[in-house]
Amino acid sequence: MVRYLDEYPWIAGVLLICGGIFVGMFGIRYFTKVLWGVVFLMALMLLLIVCAVFNLMNTTLWFFISLFVSIAGASALAWLATREFALNIAFFLLGGAGGFFVGIMIYSAILTIVGSGPAWAMIAVAAVFAIIGAVLALKNAKMIVIFSTALIGSYWFMKGLSYFIGGYPNEAEIYSALANDLSLEGYLTNMFWMYLAILIGSFCFCTWW
Repeated sequence: MVRYLDEYPWIAGVLLICGGIFVGMFGIRYFTKVLWGVVFLMALMLLLIVCAVFNLMNTTLWFFISLFVSIAGASALAWLATREFALNIAFFLLGGAGGFFVGIMIYSAILTIVGSGPAWAMIAVAAVFAIIGAVLALKNAKMIVIFSTALIGSYWFMKGLSYFIGGYPNEAEIYSALANDLSLEGYLTNMFWMYLAILIGSFCFCTWW
C-alpha cells in the first residue's frame, strides 16, 4: 500500500485535501464521527503495515485474512476511542497533535530564516508545543477541539496541495538533513511561506466556519 502511494502520489494528495476539508470544516460539528474516522484510518494503516512487515500478505488468502483482521481491529479501536470514558484521552491527544503541528511549523519557519539548526531542537520545539496543547485540552476541551480540528484539517489540506504544486519541505527529510549536518538548500525555499500562508488562511476560515 505504501509502495502504491509512492507510485501514485496524487492519490495521497486527493485523500489529504478531502480529509482536510472535512476535518477542518466539520470536525467540531461531527466530532465523534470525525474522531471515529481518523482513529479507524490511522489504526488500519498501522495494522496493515505491521502485517506487511511480518510478511503476512504474500498470498491471496493471507492478504484477505490480514485485511479482515486489520479492519476488525481498527473498527474496535475506533469504537473504543469514541466511548465517553475515553473522550478525555481523545481530547488530550487531539490537543497534543495540534500543538505538535504548531511546533513543527514554527521551527520550520525559523530554519527558513536562519538556514540551519540542531536536529534535537526540532523535536524539542514540537514536544513543548504538544505538551502545551495537551494540557490546554484538559482545561478547555471545546476550544481546543475547535482549534485542533481546524489546524489539523488545514495542515492536511495544505499538505495535499503540495502533492500537486510541489515545493513543500518534507519534515522527515528536514530532520534527517539536520541530523546528518547536511545543507537545507533545496528543502526550505520561499515556497514555504506560500504554504504557511495557505495554512494560516485555511485555519482562520475553518475556525470562523
